[in-house]
Amino acid sequence: MNKHSLYRIFDESNKLIYIGISDKLLDRVRSHTKKKDWSGQIHKITIEYFNTRLESEEAERLGIINEKPAYNIMHNAKYLSRDNVVERKKRQRLAFSKALGDYISEQQKTWFDAAYEIGVCHTVISRWKNGKMCPNKAKFERIEEWSKGVIKKEDFELSAFNLLEQ
Repeated sequence: MNKHSLYRIFDESNKLIYIGISDKLLDRVRSHTKKKDWSGQIHKITIEYFNTRLESEEAERLGIINEKPAYNIMHNAKYLSRDNVVERKKRQRLAFSKALGDYISEQQKTWFDAAYEIGVCHTVISRWKNGKMCPNKAKFERIEEWSKGVIKKEDFELSAFNLLEQ
């Protein structure tokens, strides 16, 4: 049986700074330490296990709403102003575009090669390239498989913004 982890990250003063879920906890925590501005504040992590992803997602949602961690975006009212959401969506699209472009270059491919191999039309990949949109869940799964896990949906927190392709 697969265990689904809900983790809480605390700073040195025992203030809750982040709540998250993952099926691959160590990988997820490592990604926080490499990519989050607040990673230097991590002092303690607690873990709670659930039998299903749905249970862990609901516990995460309720934890964020009720415990108000400093750096969570999803379910956190302080991040839900229209200006903040629009700006964050834009940054996420640009970060995704850069990561995809870097991977394509490393593989010595073109954007058209990538479109063909991922199974999307050139118009879609052009929008990704220009930071105009991000992939939906199904296309992101194809990208993760195509990039052999180098480009992961969770690295861009796309679900937090409901970034849908169409």
